[in-house]
Amino acid sequence: MSNPTDSGSPLFGNQDEVTSEHNQVAQQSGHQNVLLEIAKALKSLRYGTIVLTVHEGEVVELSKTVRLRTRAKFKS
Repeated sequence: MSNPTDSGSPLFGNQDEVTSEHNQVAQQSGHQNVLLEIAKALKSLRYGTIVLTVHEGEVVELSKTVRLRTRAKFKS
């Protein structure tokens, strides 16, 4: 009798397929987290910039620069 955790087991499917599916879910989850962080940065920003740093197709850094604008006009 074969071990049900063996690669290719009819119960669990091919291990490569399971790993590939797990990686896709993790990648989608990672993309969702990045999108949520971008949305939070946008909601908290009135004036400024948001910069995404991407390495090999993946967002690795989100930078936010806030600009404060005063309503008072300065006379020179």
